[in-house]
Amino acid sequence: MGFCTKVLVVWRGLKRRERPILRALSRGSPDAVLRCRCKVILALVQGKSPTTIAAGGLCSASQVYRVADRFVGQGLAGLADRRQDNGENKVTGTYESELVTVVAGSPRNHGYLRPTWTQELLVLVLAARTGISVSVTTMSRLLKRLGVRLGRPKPTVGCPWPKPRKMRRLAKIRRLIRTLARARSPCTRMR
Repeated sequence: MGFCTKVLVVWRGLKRRERPILRALSRGSPDAVLRCRCKVILALVQGKSPTTIAAGGLCSASQVYRVADRFVGQGLAGLADRRQDNGENKVTGTYESELVTVVAGSPRNHGYLRPTWTQELLVLVLAARTGISVSVTTMSRLLKRLGVRLGRPKPTVGCPWPKPRKMRRLAKIRRLIRTLARARSPCTRMR
């Protein structure tokens, strides 16, 4: 039995109410990955090949095969996200507050000679302080979510005067500096 035939057999074996659910999920699921999986199955049911689906930009051909294999093996349940089985989240509220505390200081406070933080260094320092080791990618996501970034804007005050007035005042100051420089030169003292 061919690949697309297996998908069609499972599709035909779905209950009447399950097909509209799959179609609805392909259009309106808040989970983009689930929408993509549903669209892959619908495209396969319409007779499109994995290469054609991949060429359309929906996902890669290998992803099409994986989705179809899960659908054939488990039906609609195979399209669900399996990340809930990953276990407890390492990043807790305590970890986040510790991160904010650490970032407020300098790496020099923790024995490093660097003047600025890197994500790798934050992972090391927080692992030592909390006992929780996370990946650099997780640290990047956490920093973005907390709004922590390297370049804080430096406050500057612009001149409140209109530009022509400011330019006249600067020219006057420069003239004053030139006349003072001439008045202090050794040649003018002798006269």
